[in-house]
Amino acid sequence: MFKAVKSQEGKKLENSVNISSYGPKPYNLLSPFTYSSDFQIPVPGQTGIYANSVESIWQGLKMIDGNIDFELFTQKPKKRKGQVDGHLFNGTIIDVVNARKEIYKPSYFYYLKNYVDEEINNGLLMKVFDQWEVYLYDVENNLDIKKPEPLAHSVFACEYLNSYLNNKLNQVREKIDVEYNKKEFPHETLAEPISRAVKLFKESPGFEKKLATHFLRFNGNVRDVYHARYYVRLFEKLERLQF
Repeated sequence: MFKAVKSQEGKKLENSVNISSYGPKPYNLLSPFTYSSDFQIPVPGQTGIYANSVESIWQGLKMIDGNIDFELFTQKPKKRKGQVDGHLFNGTIIDVVNARKEIYKPSYFYYLKNYVDEEINNGLLMKVFDQWEVYLYDVENNLDIKKPEPLAHSVFACEYLNSYLNNKLNQVREKIDVEYNKKEFPHETLAEPISRAVKLFKESPGFEKKLATHFLRFNGNVRDVYHARYYVRLFEKLERLQF
């Protein structure tokens, strides 16, 4: 799983990844400052308006000295200075906590889903398979969405990636269970579905093989004792194959 940590803590941890714009490639692409004129990120609360970065949305919708700045949506992101009175959302000025929920999170999640290559996400998942817990950090130290200080975007990145991991695990569970549920002849023993599942993963990409063994290592959600034995024995087989 992924866990957000403060900047100074992340720098000290071995199994951590800097996902700020200053971090290593390609994980710096998880930064909300990532900009491209090709990005078309919907601006929350604004119909038919798009931006070229998440940070530009956040800065452009800030009400500073009575002004917002829609021109920032298509410019390289930069921070605006001055007294922030809130963020514009659906014609209303909302506080920072609600703005993080209604503006920052949906625009950032849209960016991660549509513009960050799945190979980058899978690369981070591979780290989870090896280390179980991976820590993400950026330049900020605030991990509490309710505190007024600038929020570490690693908080939302972890939420997104943990959901992404769970979806991948559910997909691999379905593949494994298909072989268990399939009956090629009456009175099948466990050997047959295990053999089919092993064959399936022998022919699968390396990432899916790792995903399968990770799922089987930690999964405890089984229907009955025979289903549990299937998972245990399949895990033992896959481990021996040393994918």
